[in-house]
Amino acid sequence: MKSNIKIILGILSLVILLLIISTSNYYINYKLEKTNIIINNQNLSLYLLNIYGEGCYQYNITNGYFIIKNKGPGINYIVPLVEYINTTSFIFCNQTIYYSITVKECPPIWYPCNVSCTSEICPMVRCLGYPCYNMTYNINITYPIIIANNNIFLYDNNVYCYSENNCDIIYQLLPREYLYVLIYQLIVSRPPVVPVVPVSK
Repeated sequence: MKSNIKIILGILSLVILLLIISTSNYYINYKLEKTNIIINNQNLSLYLLNIYGEGCYQYNITNGYFIIKNKGPGINYIVPLVEYINTTSFIFCNQTIYYSITVKECPPIWYPCNVSCTSEICPMVRCLGYPCYNMTYNINITYPIIIANNNIFLYDNNVYCYSENNCDIIYQLLPREYLYVLIYQLIVSRPPVVPVVPVSK
């Protein structure tokens, strides 16, 4: 009888342990590797952060910071000019997605006004209009990317960790639609290019 109770208690303990593991960050989707890199003529001893997993994850660090090497602009609209950036938080996305986003754009444009006059300032008279049109953006991502400090970079083992306590990293899984929403917001919040139509004399 006592042996049966021990077996039942053992099975219950194992089930509880599995539940705790499945609901926590027990599965580590990164690996730290000690390495040295040279930044601004300084030889720094850092940890290379090898990241695994599908989807998007947000990484945060306490008592330290991440160093991200710029290996390309990714899907940036503006190419970052820095070689390295420092941050205490970044997002890693490893998703293969393809979709189209159609947004209505109404950029301001200057055009000649239909004004009849004979003075010398007439050629300088212009009117401001907002012609609208639908613009379609085709998004195709088949490689991991890093999002940090409002920049998007290609991920190619280019994230390092600097800390005095072996990099205390906390990460969490983001919603599956996170990347789609982010790119959509980048597109609709992008300042429009203002074409200027020259006024003919």
